[in-house]
Amino acid sequence: MLSLELVFTANASALPGTPGVLEVETLEIPARGARRARGLEEECRKSDGKCCLKSLKVSFQDIGWSDWVIAPNSYYMRFCEGSCPHNYKPASMHAQIKARLHSLSRATPPPCCVPAGYDPMVLMHYDDQGRLVSTLFEDMLVTRCHCA
Repeated sequence: MLSLELVFTANASALPGTPGVLEVETLEIPARGARRARGLEEECRKSDGKCCLKSLKVSFQDIGWSDWVIAPNSYYMRFCEGSCPHNYKPASMHAQIKARLHSLSRATPPPCCVPAGYDPMVLMHYDDQGRLVSTLFEDMLVTRCHCA
């Protein structure tokens, strides 16, 4: 569940006609008694190098998007990384056959570690008309990885 609370305070020092500033801070509060999401158990903890989730803090300013993304100014992006040994987290029967072909002939590329699921994330940004909008992006947060 996503809840949003807006608090407005009067700023006596603000001049009429000057643009206001909106600061948004997000905080994820797990439900009482909630267990950790199953996919997050795949986070890379061991150095075995197999397909798993990694996290990286991304600043929208650092990637050149601060001219259109207003909030949040950064987030923890997750991505998939690692090798895909035979029958390790296969995405499909196709991936299993591809892995088998690779083991028989190096001419066939091995399966790749790729996202298997996502969580949505809301961005406050300017649209192509210059209006400030909030958009739910369904595929911003990787939750699981598999080999495909």
